[in-house]
Amino acid sequence: MIDYAGIRMTEGQLIACERKEGMNDNMMKSHFHDFYEIYYLEEGGRNIIIEGSIYTIEPGMFAIKAPYIMHHSFGDKDVPFRRIVLYFRPNAILSATLQDAMKGITGTYRPAIDQKEQFQMLLDGINEEETGNSPFKQEAMQSLLNNLLVSILRQTANKEKNSNQHLVGDVMDYIHDNYFEDITLENLAKRFYVSHYYLCREFKRMTNRTIIQYISVTRISNAQRKIMETDLSITEISNLTGFSNLTNFNRVFKKYAGISPSQYRKEYREVAAQKIR
Repeated sequence: MIDYAGIRMTEGQLIACERKEGMNDNMMKSHFHDFYEIYYLEEGGRNIIIEGSIYTIEPGMFAIKAPYIMHHSFGDKDVPFRRIVLYFRPNAILSATLQDAMKGITGTYRPAIDQKEQFQMLLDGINEEETGNSPFKQEAMQSLLNNLLVSILRQTANKEKNSNQHLVGDVMDYIHDNYFEDITLENLAKRFYVSHYYLCREFKRMTNRTIIQYISVTRISNAQRKIMETDLSITEISNLTGFSNLTNFNRVFKKYAGISPSQYRKEYREVAAQKIR
């Protein structure tokens, strides 16, 4: 399934929305992006892995993923589904109060019965603006988005706990908590009392990514946060995110981010400076 909304975000759009239907259309691997995502399920059933937690969502439920949070979704064989995905950049949130309240928002939610109709109406409105050609399209989407976020933040008590906790989820939890350490396959197998072969097979089956790849991506996503949020040197960030040397850090960073760490910092600071003006 081609993520056209995601493509529009990479082209610089502030908000993008898309409704899709599918079956046996599973993400090949976990990923992250630099904007928020709301995934609302209208029909069918989906499993969502968010960092180290595995959730099952039903129609009327939704998942929110903050920027730089590893995630992917998959469904059971031959089970059709329909969903709306809504992407938005942090600066699409108009209120500093709302921006602050969005911290810790990542997870899955089951809206209260009296909130479902309003939630669906706001999402439908955003999607209609996206597919139409009315003037001030992005402005209208931004207004509806902020109303939607207020609705969500008023019902954070409806946040779901992870269901289907599994060996793979436990391993992902461990990686996210200890990515800065020297993590080996042998040590993971011993820690979780399974064979090396079984662990690698189950992890690849659930995530479509090897454990080594998952460790690398987790380290790089944390490195990106440190590049943006701190003034630490690239060498210091390399050491703090589990890389044995700077050369390896630069190579792996460029593999997953597409550019070098220093170029990433330069581009981020240029964008941040433009926003201040």
